[in-house]
Amino acid sequence: MERLGVEVVVIGAGQAGLAMSYRLKAAGVLHVVLERQPAAGSRQQGAAGRRTTTA
Repeated sequence: MERLGVEVVVIGAGQAGLAMSYRLKAAGVLHVVLERQPAAGSRQQGAAGRRTTTA
């Protein structure tokens, strides 16, 4: 397994994950955001929360 050299791993790049990433960066905390979808915030993309990406 590869080591990333980070202090925090944020799982999910939705609204909460991106907000946490913003706060961690502002605090100078080395972190990484992991997301299973091809784009961050995919639940907010499209009408009524429908995903616009296909898998």
